[in-house]
Amino acid sequence: AGSSPASGTIIMNDQNISVAENNFFKYVAFIWKNKKWITLRLLLVSVLSVIFVLNIPNTYRSYAILTSKNDDGISSSSIAGALGSFAGMAGISTQESASTKDVVLSSVKSYTFFKELYEDDTFLVNLLAVDGFNGNESTINNEIYDENKQEWVNGKPHPLDAYDKFTKKVAFNENQKKTIITFNVFSLSPYAAKDMNIYILSKLDDFIRIKEVNESKRAINYLETEISNTQIPDVRDALSKMITQYMSKVVTSEQSDNYLFNVIEIPFVPNDKYSPKRSIICIQIFIIFFFLEIIYYYLAFVFRRKISFNFRKGFFTKSI
Repeated sequence: AGSSPASGTIIMNDQNISVAENNFFKYVAFIWKNKKWITLRLLLVSVLSVIFVLNIPNTYRSYAILTSKNDDGISSSSIAGALGSFAGMAGISTQESASTKDVVLSSVKSYTFFKELYEDDTFLVNLLAVDGFNGNESTINNEIYDENKQEWVNGKPHPLDAYDKFTKKVAFNENQKKTIITFNVFSLSPYAAKDMNIYILSKLDDFIRIKEVNESKRAINYLETEISNTQIPDVRDALSKMITQYMSKVVTSEQSDNYLFNVIEIPFVPNDKYSPKRSIICIQIFIIFFFLEIIYYYLAFVFRRKISFNFRKGFFTKSI
């Protein structure tokens, strides 16, 4: 009697396993046979990767930790609340405006705000011309900015080109649950990073303060005109309350040193570089090329052909 299908399947499976094991050991032996070339190439890659990462300049991060101030009862919701029932009858929207944190995050990377920074040559030099530091001072790339003549070698950079660099060197990290903001500035010099951080925060505070004060003063002038044009007591009372709210906002803005933020951590000169992480880069490059070597020799083993390169012939294959 012939063997049953089940026993035949078992024998076939055993044969397949035996062949797979045999091929695996042959592949390991093939790898071992070429260990010298694998080691030499990986050693070369390691040396080249070290040379590569050593030529990447250090980047330093100066950061400030801030918390946005409360609106002190002068937000759009409080102004709308001052209208009372008159707001509903007049069809005035009581929707709340953006929070202070939202205003800061939207403004700091806006081109309108950057044009305020662009006017300051010291800031622009720190942003575009600093290429490192020596001792306690930043070093300037003389091919971009001539320190002796105090002028740009090829003319002052275009605002849009400078803005593109700015957006890459400035970053906000925000806590979604709290009003805490971490403001980061990156530079090849820790001193330039700190100076830019302080300057940006100062200009941002003034930029929004002036904008909101001017808006409040225009609103006050408009409301005073409306009061003089109406004789309805309830309307006059509601408009007077709105004027009081706007006046409070103006007084708070002009008397406060820091309009937008309470500073928890002021910007400082960092001692340690932020990037690059050279050891991690070298390890990643080594691992990538190690697996490429394994794949290369696996393909060579499977197809029994070895890929070679000659400057005259280019890439070609030969039997192994």
